[in-house]
Amino acid sequence: MKVVLLENLKRIGSIGEIIDVKRGYARNFLIANKKALYASKENINQVEKIKTQLSKKDNEKKLEAKKIAGKISNKEFTVKKLSTENKELYGSVKPTEISKLIKEKDNLDINPSMIQPVKEIKSLGKFKVKISLHSEIDAEILIVVESHPCSPYACPPHTCPQILAPHQRLNQNAEPDARQISQHQDVAELQGWQL
Repeated sequence: MKVVLLENLKRIGSIGEIIDVKRGYARNFLIANKKALYASKENINQVEKIKTQLSKKDNEKKLEAKKIAGKISNKEFTVKKLSTENKELYGSVKPTEISKLIKEKDNLDINPSMIQPVKEIKSLGKFKVKISLHSEIDAEILIVVESHPCSPYACPPHTCPQILAPHQRLNQNAEPDARQISQHQDVAELQGWQL
């Protein structure tokens, strides 16, 4: 399917360029996100007329991306996750979680689709993450994954101060709540704890 681009897109094309892409990609991504129009004669003429305006908007986006890149490039963001004794995570660190970290720490809204971990984050350690802010501007940050203080090998779930209810924090000798036990039953069974 032929489309005419309304934005500069990395590895795809520049404003006003007519490209041939798969129908699903055109409909579901390019046209749905207003990055392109069907390549009809009317649309091509319309894009040619407003090409300078589109270039101005693209330059504004580029300047904004440079500012954001200056703020976050080479910064470290720390996330605490539950992990095993082998330093493997229960799950992984996803782009949505990284986006929330950046929002909390620097108050910057970054779409999770812009975040591309160099490799999947499934263990404790330091990981480089690339953020595509603009077709011409990328930023690189460092995600430090640390063990959550309530990781199964750190403390059993029925004694963890993070999990205990407020009335139980006052009385550490209290019996664990059934809900708390059931939430951590899987982990406890893996570790061989008796609850």
